[in-house]
Amino acid sequence: MAEEKVREVMARFRETGTVELGLELSQLCRKLTELRFQASRNQLVNTMAIRECRKNIARLRTVLRERELAEQT
Repeated sequence: MAEEKVREVMARFRETGTVELGLELSQLCRKLTELRFQASRNQLVNTMAIRECRKNIARLRTVLRERELAEQT
């Protein structure tokens, strides 16, 4: 089940334009910062949210890197 969710997220990232991915990356980074602040103040309810956010950032960066490499060849 989790694998399907990952595939859906990756497919959505691959369909999205590069500019939009850049915007999404900045939003995810801000969200990660907010989650870390909440965790430091013991206000974070869902601790898995930090992990999910980090993984989504990595997935997004992977798609951006794939595009960068595709442009070079």
